[in-house]
Parts: sequence; C-alpha cells; structure tokens
Amino acid sequence: MKKLLLSSAMLATAGIVTAQVNVSTTPTNRVAVLEEYTGNYCTWCPDGHKIAEQQVEPTGALTIKIQDGSFAGTDPVFGGNLQTTTGGLIADAFPVSGYPMGWVSRKSGTGYGALSRGDWAAKVNAIQSQVSPVNLYIESSIDVTTRQLNVSVEYYYTGTPSSATNYLTIGYYQDDMVAFQYNSSLNPTHVYIAEEDIYDFDHCLRDMINGTWGEAVNGLTTGSTGIINYSITLPASFSTFDVEPGAIKVFAFMSEAQQGEIITAAKITPTFSNWPNTIEAGIVYAQGLQDENCVGKNGSYAPKIIVGSFGSNTLNTLDINYGVNGGSSNQSLSALNLDHNKKKAVALNSSAFTYAATNNFNVDIANPNGITDPTVADNSFTGSFNGGNTGTADKIRIEVKGDAYMADESSFKVKNGSGATILNVPVGSMTNSTTQTWDVTLPAGTDCITFELSDSYGDGWGYQTTSHFKVFNYTGNVLGSQIKLIDSDNTLQSFYVGATEITSAGSSASIEELGVDQVSVYPNPANDVLNVAFTGIEGTYTVSIMDLSGRVLASQVNEVNGATEVSFNVNEMAAGSYIVSIASERGVKIENVVIK
Repeated sequence: MKKLLLSSAMLATAGIVTAQVNVSTTPTNRVAVLEEYTGNYCTWCPDGHKIAEQQVEPTGALTIKIQDGSFAGTDPVFGGNLQTTTGGLIADAFPVSGYPMGWVSRKSGTGYGALSRGDWAAKVNAIQSQVSPVNLYIESSIDVTTRQLNVSVEYYYTGTPSSATNYLTIGYYQDDMVAFQYNSSLNPTHVYIAEEDIYDFDHCLRDMINGTWGEAVNGLTTGSTGIINYSITLPASFSTFDVEPGAIKVFAFMSEAQQGEIITAAKITPTFSNWPNTIEAGIVYAQGLQDENCVGKNGSYAPKIIVGSFGSNTLNTLDINYGVNGGSSNQSLSALNLDHNKKKAVALNSSAFTYAATNNFNVDIANPNGITDPTVADNSFTGSFNGGNTGTADKIRIEVKGDAYMADESSFKVKNGSGATILNVPVGSMTNSTTQTWDVTLPAGTDCITFELSDSYGDGWGYQTTSHFKVFNYTGNVLGSQIKLIDSDNTLQSFYVGATEITSAGSSASIEELGVDQVSVYPNPANDVLNVAFTGIEGTYTVSIMDLSGRVLASQVNEVNGATEVSFNVNEMAAGSYIVSIASERGVKIENVVIK
C-alpha cells in the first residue's frame, strides 16, 4: 500500500487552514452510513437488502453489507464465502443480536445501536436532517489492467468538530457479485436462478484501504481542510470470489473517534481506464441437473446460465453451444444489453440426452457482438451430475439421519417405475436428530425406484449437522450392502429426487420380517366397501388408501396382535388405480387395488 499526502493540504497544527480544492465550504447535512449485517443462510436478509436498496440508498446514504456470524457460511454453489477479516472486526466492535440488523452511523444510545430492518430508514432520515460540521469529497480511478486503485479524499470543516481529532476511514465495496442466498425470493429483482437461490449481491464490503478504523486527522477546528491520497493494487480475490475492478465502488467517512459515531460520509464510482478488451464475454455459471434418473432413461437438459460482460463496451449478442454426454444444441442470444461487469441469467432451450451413471454437460459461448472473444478462458463451463445406480434386493431398508428440525420440515416418498408411491413418510413422521429406518418389500422384477426428499423450510436435512438417506439390501433380518447414499447436506435444499434400478426376486421371506402375513385386499376391483385383512405380530399398524402420487385419502390406526380386518367406504372415490399400505414401525407392505 502506498500513501501519498499533499503536504500543503494536511497540517497537524490546530487552527491552521489550508485552501480547499473541490470540497464544498458550504454547510451541508450529514450523510448517514448503514452497516447492514447479513448472511447467505439468513432467512430474512434478502428483505433487509431490499429495504436498504429501496428505502435507504435513495436518500443518498451509504450502505455497506457485512457478511458475518453463524448465518454467513460456505457458499454451497460456488464454495468459499463472502466474509472478510475487516468485516469480522467491525462486527466484533458493533455486535448485533440477530439478522438482518444494522448500525446507522455507529450511533449508540437511546433508540440507536443495533437496529432491526424496520427501523433503518427512519434513523437514517433523522441523522441526515442534521447539519454536519465537515464535508467530504472523493475522486477515484481504477486502471483495469494493472488493478491500481487511486483515491483522493478531501475534507473541509464548516463548523467546529466535537474533538480536535477525528478519524477518516476509506474503503471499497463490490457490486454485481454472483453467490448463493437462502430465501432469495424475498428480493426477486436480485435473483439470477431461483431454483438454486443464486443471487446478485451489491454493496458487499471488501476492505478498508487505510485500516479497519481509519486514521487520525488532528488539530481540527472550523476551516480545517486537507486532502489524503492512497494508491493500492486491488487483490485478485477474497476467498473464492473474484475482485472485479469494474464492479468496485469507493467510500469514505469521518468519525468522532476511532470507533466513534460517524459524522458524515461520501461515495463514488471510480473512473475506469486501460480496459484489456472493449468486448469480452464469460460464463459465470451453468446449471447441471439436480435430480437423478435411472441409467437408460430419457432426459432433457434445459439449463439456465449466467453470462457476464467484462469489456469496456456493452455486450449485446452471443452464440451458445451446449449438451449432455456429447450432445450438441445451439442457440443465439440477442438484446443482452450488459454493461461492464453486469451479469444476466438466460434460460436455454431443451436438449435431449440419455441418462448414464455419470452425465457430463458442457456450455460454450462464442462470438460476442459478432467478433472473436479475445479471452477464451471463461468461455466454457463443464460439470457432471449423477444418473441412478443399480442394486439387487427383495426388501430394502431406508435409514434416515437428519437435523433438529426433521419433525416439522422433512418428508420423503419412495416411488416405483410407473410413478406409484410405495412408501409415503409425510411431515411429522420423523424424529429430530435421530437415526430412523423403514423397510419396504419389492415385487419380483427389475424396476426404477425413485426417492423424493423434501424439506419445507428449504435449508436441507443437515442444518448445522451431518445427515443422510441410505438404502440397504435387507434380507431376512440381516442388513446387507448399501445400495444408495443421498447426502442431503450437499444435494438437498428444498426438493431432491434420487434414483436406482433394483432387481428383486420377490421373496416372501422379506414380507414375514415385516410382521405382516396372510394379506387379503377384497373385493378387487372394489365398488362400495374395500376390506383389508392381514395377520400381524403385536404392534401398531396404520392401514391407508393412497392415490398413485402418495396422497393419503383414507387411513385407520389399529393395535394388532394376530388376525385383523379393517374396512373402508370407497363409494365416493373416483374410479381408478390406488394403493393400500399396511405400515408399522417394522416397515410397510403395499398392495394395488382398483376402484370402479
């Protein structure tokens, strides 16, 4: 870091006034600073972002987003995180009790301190109705090729400061950052890809140029003025997130003490020079497929991609080639209208493919604005997604381990190849932070079995813990080999489908282990009354009629010890195919029935 002082403009002797250059000498009102504490896993933080953007920033106030705390974690899509050492130090000195919250001009006392988002605008307006004793003026430039950032901050005291020493802090934040944000739909104008909560972050704090708490400006009185200059080289990145020179904004603020109340602030978009290219395009992200299907099944790939403009001129057109497992589809994009460092999500047309065990996808761009892209390193995006695996089992055991919210949020279904639900575990059926099992018998033959995992809150089954969904071959009462593993920490946010092709000999021995025998469902087809008779070992059994989607239409719970029979009135059910489920803590037995 290189600091340049204009010696004629910054004197430490009290009462000495130097000539101002650009800063106003007329008293003006304060400019407030909102330091907004946020996190990518915070439920209501996108609403806080929206309030800052729509209610605070239009007033002229400076807003800075600081990612910190337990709700700021590793990005599940891009890796790394948006936290910084400087942001952490600020958060330690100005703590909050929840997110989203913020400090306005670091003011404490009655009615101030850590504020919820509903209070930000009013407090900002109150502060900005007051006259400031000092005015600030900023000039800044960035050489995009060398990444050199130059900043010049000029101050002028139109009134008497509360102390002869104040502190000037200079920093920068970044706009147009593509990252994961939970519950992004609360701020829809910033959503790139809703299905994966990929989001546009603005005003994201990157660093302070002259130290976390700035530097002392001494000997102040009415008329004091000075200019402080800095020149730094922007780092390449923080964590895994690039520092893009064209997306940087510079700010400065004067505070009463090193960690005292902020008197006023200023911000500026630097002037940019020495761009390497006038036209340059890149792929920031391309979707794979989140869900699985069995090998050999037909699939379609219709990804959303995020493209960016990284040259000095506006990007308008692009050619796209994409496909799965060697397939190739082409599409041309027009009217992109992307200025430098701006990004846009684009939905591509569907491209057909056949599922393999591992499926490789590619997206390539070319011909930005009809010319050869001078930088091709970011013109391709590749990745892979799973197809289903295979296994052999007459009965499967499903083992689930989740977080402390399983009972309230989580559910799953198991379906056969025709889409009929053969096991439905609705919300309220699982226990928090506990390993549970379900056993399912499979009919003879080879079938594609799918597993649909759901989390109504949208943060997966493994919030602040490890979780899994395992499928085992379960013969007799012996736990065999693991057929499938779904690690919901990595693959499940709201909804996920896993698939595996299982071959079963249809052994009756596995049925006996469920404690259910001599099952009879009659009449079949049924018209008015459907009877379900079975013999069960001592326990609680739930007998249900479900449609093929797994929706329970009728259900009875019975204490059973031996032969039992239950009856359902089905005369008001629509004609069609249904499923009868006999379930206990030992597993579930499925029978098909037709109602006419």
